Amino acid sequence: MERFTSDTHSLVWFFTKSPNLSPAARECFVKSEREEALIIVPTIVLAETLYIKEKRKLIFDYDALIRTLRSSSNYVFYSFDFEVLRKLETLQRIPELHDRIITATALLTSSILITKDRLITESGVVETIW
Repeated sequence: MERFTSDTHSLVWFFTKSPNLSPAARECFVKSEREEALIIVPTIVLAETLYIKEKRKLIFDYDALIRTLRSSSNYVFYSFDFEVLRKLETLQRIPELHDRIITATALLTSSILITKDRLITESGVVETIW
């Protein structure tokens, strides 16, 4: 089964049906819905999603998103733990801390990172899809 790690924008854009999500990124989530793929969701992504909602940068039902993720066996939460922290030390080419945590999660789970973040994709430290 394919394994993907979602960054914040891709997760929110999929659940809000945003046209900003690329077709390739959307297909990763659709594969998950068809039980052909697993989506790993770093807990920092959930924190950033909550922040987006609270700051009203995008209006969406955060509680419904969490319920959907928790009720699906195709979404797995991955906590920011000591192993992720140690992996951050190797990711100095990615300047933003949250992006480093998400990238470290993808590396530790041997998954493809769903992201449009140019600094992550250009770093070459993890396989990405957009």
